[in-house]
Amino acid sequence: NVNRTETVTITNNPDTQTGQVVIPAGAFPSAADTAQVFIIVSFEPSTPFDTALPGTNADVWDALEVKLSNGDTQLANGETATVTMTFRDDNNDGFVDGTQIRWNTLKIYRHTGVAGDLWEERPTIAKQDPANGQPGWLKTWTEHFSIFRLVGVGASVNLSNVVVGPNPFRPNDGNPATGANYTGAAGTGIFFGNLPAQVEIEVFSLSGRRVFRFSTTNSTGQVQWDVRNGDGQDVASGVYLWRIKDTSTGETRTGKLTVIR
Repeated sequence: NVNRTETVTITNNPDTQTGQVVIPAGAFPSAADTAQVFIIVSFEPSTPFDTALPGTNADVWDALEVKLSNGDTQLANGETATVTMTFRDDNNDGFVDGTQIRWNTLKIYRHTGVAGDLWEERPTIAKQDPANGQPGWLKTWTEHFSIFRLVGVGASVNLSNVVVGPNPFRPNDGNPATGANYTGAAGTGIFFGNLPAQVEIEVFSLSGRRVFRFSTTNSTGQVQWDVRNGDGQDVASGVYLWRIKDTSTGETRTGKLTVIR
């Protein structure tokens, strides 16, 4: 019956992560189709999930693969299914249990299905925060099936893998890969990633004037700079020096970045 609604739930014991897929009536290409949901343990992509957030993403789920029994991935009649993925924070510390990933940074990502292990962030259409020993969850929609992962951002233990970019930053050349003017969205402004929890970031002009400073003792592992100075003005084209300090250990990294407007 192509007009049936089908719900498939799968649990990854002993981690008690639960995935649920709901396929609405009219979405099955044929009456013989059924939904198949699999958990892929220790699934390793060959590239980062999202080039807008290089190097800072970390898994909560191994991977949740969804497909139809006949091998199709596209749903019929323009219908969309929902995918829900859970996580736990039983000790209420703000981190997904067993990780250094803050659960308020979690997003569902979907494999694009093309070569090169390309991933795309999916919109969150509903969510529930964890509370009173109950898991939290995120829900997204999809018009075709693929591999889904619940991904968040965690602080690094040191500065060995710090990422600063895009460099050079060219926000007006029409190429998103070389930068975009800051809007608050991922992939805009200049990104500092793989940061420790206690961190200070400073950016200076070559004349020694400080144009940006950020400091926190509770980092999520990433910071976006709007590429403006302390007066709220866009910094001019030129070469700038950045310094990142782990304030818990005193470890420091320095480098250069170029702005081309």
